[in-house]
Amino acid sequence: MRCCPATPPPFPISSWKAPQDDPEGWGTADYPWEWTGAGTFVGSYGLNGWCYGDGYEEGYGPEEYFFKKLSDVTRPAQTPYFSDSTWVDGWPLETDEPARDLYSGSDTYNTGMDRLTIARHYYKAAGAAPRNVPRGGSLVGGINIAFADGHVEPVRLEQLWTIYWHDGWVAPSAPPGESAGSREPARLSQMIR
Repeated sequence: MRCCPATPPPFPISSWKAPQDDPEGWGTADYPWEWTGAGTFVGSYGLNGWCYGDGYEEGYGPEEYFFKKLSDVTRPAQTPYFSDSTWVDGWPLETDEPARDLYSGSDTYNTGMDRLTIARHYYKAAGAAPRNVPRGGSLVGGINIAFADGHVEPVRLEQLWTIYWHDGWVAPSAPPGESAGSREPARLSQMIR
């Protein structure tokens, strides 16, 4: 359940090897991450960190951004709970620029949108994801997102800023560092052509 079919887990788990792009345990568009905490786990989905109701107590961000209780989620059909990701969790912000490497995400270990801007789906193949997209270049592909109301939907990378990642989210007119384009959320029928 932790691994997308596009990122099959190694078997046995102990055979997991760090991707050449990232020796620290992070995943890529076609390979799962490895997390060692209370055991060793691999996966390719990450939780929306703003859903850790008490995450502010650990210093993960401003208290007012966290969904502390279910009633704080006022747009459940537009609030991600978990999604394709290069790490176990993330805290996207409206000001986060997308990763320029759509294969392995950011190499700076930021905590936000760069963990999610990977071309895992709706592109040629996850392993073919562009690795050096210039600023303002096309964000190809997309990820799948499970929303707080229980539905799952594919979302194009350039549309990730149109959904409500934290309490009080204010969608920018375009992803930071990108030019304004269509801002309507992409649906599956629009993505598969």
